Amino acid sequence: MNPSEQLLSERLHALVPDVPLTIDPAALEGAARRRHRSRGAAVLTVIALVAAGSVVGTSIRRRAPEPSPPAILAALPVKSSSDLRPYVHQARLTQSVTFDDGSLLLDPPTVEPTLTEDRALELFRAGAGPVSETRNVVVVLANVTVRVPSQAPSVPTFQRTTAWVVVHELGPHFCALITTPPNHVPEPTQIALIAADGSQRGVEYRTAGSVCNRPVTGPTADVLSYLVSVPWAIRSRTSKTVTVGTTELPACSGSAPSLEIAKTATGPTTVTIYASAALHDEPCPVNAPSTFTFDVVGPLAHGTLGLPKGYATDGSGLTYFDGAERRSA
Repeated sequence: MNPSEQLLSERLHALVPDVPLTIDPAALEGAARRRHRSRGAAVLTVIALVAAGSVVGTSIRRRAPEPSPPAILAALPVKSSSDLRPYVHQARLTQSVTFDDGSLLLDPPTVEPTLTEDRALELFRAGAGPVSETRNVVVVLANVTVRVPSQAPSVPTFQRTTAWVVVHELGPHFCALITTPPNHVPEPTQIALIAADGSQRGVEYRTAGSVCNRPVTGPTADVLSYLVSVPWAIRSRTSKTVTVGTTELPACSGSAPSLEIAKTATGPTTVTIYASAALHDEPCPVNAPSTFTFDVVGPLAHGTLGLPKGYATDGSGLTYFDGAERRSA
């Protein structure tokens, strides 16, 4: 490329930035000779033609336009786990959504969790004694903001807190004879919120709704609790009764433990003591041991220790959706 071609190319790039040009020197020189005799006039002619969209003897290859960023949509209102499913991909929320006119806001997560999805599911399932039926379970990681006016002081604050969100609905349950006209209000959706940073904080959120045609309540936000089967030891025994006491209790076990006894015709009597533990960051008092006395004849055996598999969708396991249909035994 001679100096005059170089100058012309530079001027064209200054006029049309970021557009790669391929110039045919012979065609350009012939067009310039026919139209003008001076180099300056030729330059002006070519520039005028470029402004109009074409250059004699010159081909212009334009770059493909850059793809536009995805549109950021406003938070969408949802009411149930079924409404949430389209926005769950690989256990991550892909679209901001709200429950109860913004009382609960879920945004796509911005950090990766410390607490695993499996552990969050274990804590969720232990939120009820075995076996408590539920349905339409959706699990997703999201940034959570809880804005319930009646929120109790002990409820952990969730303000864009990355958390595992487990949305589910009440399973079959008994309602007494209803004599009032139906109010046609859906039952509340249950939502467990478990902080994903391992801080042992959780919120039990319940949407507005009506159970068994009762007056509408909610939304509500309470401290999320779970059950744990704790070890025990025999304190005393007679020919017909036995007294057992807990030897270890979890932190923040506010309510008194409960006793479950399973007797068999030939084997030992299985004794399980469940303690309830709260997921909050408030200081917790030291828990005093609890004792139970009951009638029994024969040997005793411990029930399974640890977190019970309480919530289930089919009597034994839990089927849930986190972007794909999954099942936990």
